[in-house]
Amino acid sequence: MADKYHMGCTTPPAADRSAARSHRSGLQASNPSELESPAESRCLQGFRPGRREFLLLLPLLAFGLVLGRARPCLAQATAGTILGRVLDAQGGVVPKATVTVQNGATGMTQMAETSTAGEYSVPALPPGLGNIDLSALKEIPLRERIGLQLRFEFFNLTNTAHFANPGGDMASGSFGGITQTAGNPRIVQFAVKVAF
Repeated sequence: MADKYHMGCTTPPAADRSAARSHRSGLQASNPSELESPAESRCLQGFRPGRREFLLLLPLLAFGLVLGRARPCLAQATAGTILGRVLDAQGGVVPKATVTVQNGATGMTQMAETSTAGEYSVPALPPGLGNIDLSALKEIPLRERIGLQLRFEFFNLTNTAHFANPGGDMASGSFGGITQTAGNPRIVQFAVKVAF
């Protein structure tokens, strides 16, 4: 009866498994040569891959990942976007203001203009130290040929501190300490111009 389970390598019913165990324990005591082979034993117990089978499948799995359906991680980004809204002191929007983002290390600048809702977006920014500068211009006509121009400029608008590299002189007491910043603090300029 055990032969039909060996041929198809199916797991026998529980009653047959217990009978096979008692038969094997009787054979172990009398004649070890009549015991089942390891392959037959696996068929009776249900196949469970061991370390050897796993090591044989490992190169196949690696090959499948490399040449098969492996794709790059699309969640990894090397650029960022700055979004914001420009408001005046009373909470009103500032349309058509120019927002400039400058990379401190490379000097590269990107500019954006605020919308009628005062919103701006500066996409595709590479990693690095950067400042956000803002300038706004308002022209007020006074008379037929006389006008007043108001100009506001903010450098490092968010007042972000960029720290310099730590001290590298091992003989110094400031070794490993950060004692300087790279860049300037917030600077605000206001200008009035009369055009006639």
